[in-house]
Amino acid sequence: MITLDAKKDLITVNSSEIQSFRIKAYGEITDNEEVNIVPFECVDNKFSKCTILIITKKKEDDRIQFYITYNEVKFVYNIYKLKE
Repeated sequence: MITLDAKKDLITVNSSEIQSFRIKAYGEITDNEEVNIVPFECVDNKFSKCTILIITKKKEDDRIQFYITYNEVKFVYNIYKLKE
């Protein structure tokens, strides 16, 4: 599960190892016919800088992907909405 808490400027990824990211800056949102991209400049719990993108692919049935990008590596998660 991925949690975005804008009031605390915190993103948490509950994977096998819990990852916490402090949001340092909110980027400019890109929204067009194909994608919606929400960028964040972050620092992880080990104080490494990274960029996080939440990308909604509109032409792919609103598929959502979550990217964590460091200088040397990139992680990609596919996001599925919880059914209420």
